[in-house]
Amino acid sequence: EIDNRPAELIRKAISDSREVLHTIESLIDHYGTLSESHDDDEASVGADVRNVCEGVKNLLATELESFEVLLTIDVRDQKSGKPLSVAMSEYQLDLVLRNLIKNSLRALSATDKNRIITIRAYASEDETIESQIEGLEYVSYNKIVVYDNGPGIEKELRKQIFDRGVTTKNERGIGRGLALVNQVVSNCQGIIEVSTKSLEEVSSADTFAQFTLTLPSANSVEIEEE
Repeated sequence: EIDNRPAELIRKAISDSREVLHTIESLIDHYGTLSESHDDDEASVGADVRNVCEGVKNLLATELESFEVLLTIDVRDQKSGKPLSVAMSEYQLDLVLRNLIKNSLRALSATDKNRIITIRAYASEDETIESQIEGLEYVSYNKIVVYDNGPGIEKELRKQIFDRGVTTKNERGIGRGLALVNQVVSNCQGIIEVSTKSLEEVSSADTFAQFTLTLPSANSVEIEEE
């Protein structure tokens, strides 16, 4: 009889190591965010959206391959031809996108269809956006949309998805990830919105989740009150 215990111990060790790394990464993100919360120097320069998206894709290449997920990036430059940038540090944008993509990866692990994550970014033309951000008015905003064709988010959890520790059946939003994303976006004077369809509403072929970030453009300024 073949003794499978060594293989089982190895698998458990790998699993435990991943949990430890995930915890360490979460703590680094948390305290890194706190340390940057009062430092506006890098945010004033802005984060190049295309560069950060490509960097996150490269960083998560092993996980994307492991989960057999196709990640596509579509970033449109400004009308002036300058790269699209947002008023936050590259570290903050990296943190936000990395957590959103990892959130999608966990959700996609529960589906058997072709797994897709798409990041789209473009200059916003929504002139009413200022009224959605209480007390803030900026000349221009950019949007970053992160979409996945996973099982979506259950209706009962949609209003809580950004609360710390809230978890869906497919582990979307587990731990601090989405709560941290919401905190960073809010601190950078932006908003995050969710659009989704789950198996409660549509067939498995049509489920999805989409997170839309609306962030001040790096070259935007506050509108002075008269």
